[in-house]
Amino acid sequence: MKNQLLIVLVTGMSLFGFGQNDMKMLPVLETVFVSDIKTTHLIFDEDINYIDLGSPYFVADTIQPIIKIKHIGEDVGKPISQVTNLTVITESGSYYSIPIRYNRDAKDLTYRINATDQQIQAVQEEKKEHEQVEAEVTRFVKQLTFARPNAKLENKREDFGIKVNGIFYQKDYMALRVALYNGSTIDLDIDQILFRLKLRKKVAGEYVYQERIVKPFKILDETKKVKGYNTKTMTMIFNKFTPNEHESLVIDVLEANGGRSAKLVIPRKNLLNPKAIRL
Repeated sequence: MKNQLLIVLVTGMSLFGFGQNDMKMLPVLETVFVSDIKTTHLIFDEDINYIDLGSPYFVADTIQPIIKIKHIGEDVGKPISQVTNLTVITESGSYYSIPIRYNRDAKDLTYRINATDQQIQAVQEEKKEHEQVEAEVTRFVKQLTFARPNAKLENKREDFGIKVNGIFYQKDYMALRVALYNGSTIDLDIDQILFRLKLRKKVAGEYVYQERIVKPFKILDETKKVKGYNTKTMTMIFNKFTPNEHESLVIDVLEANGGRSAKLVIPRKNLLNPKAIRL
């Protein structure tokens, strides 16, 4: 089971000759900085059975419960050589993943790493919550497959069109079924699709526009190309949101390396009345 970490910094020079007053608590999973001219030591509560570094620019060795780690000193100016992660499995089977970053002038060189019962419980609860969310989203996705159209919103452009025929809701999630139509013989390469909650209000005789960006956390049947005279449909799943008064959702689709774009406005009343999908 993956254990979250409690990392205690040893500020003394000796690995073992320190007292409680010599330590300070570091935030959980804080990055450990490693130099190419100094050696960093990580001290665990038990012997180590397995270690792995995700980058060839760092090297590590173990002495029972201690890991010695260092940067090899090559290509230090390249971002790819500066970060990695250290995976550790201890004798009891505890699993750790520690972020590592290069810093030639690293001041903190010795860390004591403990996994407390409270932290293990927190990780278990977080994992359980994540699995519950995944199960809810998976169930919502399956139900959307059979959901009938409940909206008819589209723009009127001939060369490139957007159509929304479904707005759905379940518990903490909303979904939009968006169809993109290419009305040209030239394939349409999609650069990006933007969703903006846009408010227009009049201040001192002039209209002022404010907007909030909303992003889908999952896209079903995602595509980056719509061939000539074809339609592609995607379903965008969002964390639940509601528009403010006088706010509408604007969908903008931009072509990559081209001049075509399309826009569709979804009124507030449509967003406040999605089709509820039963659990």
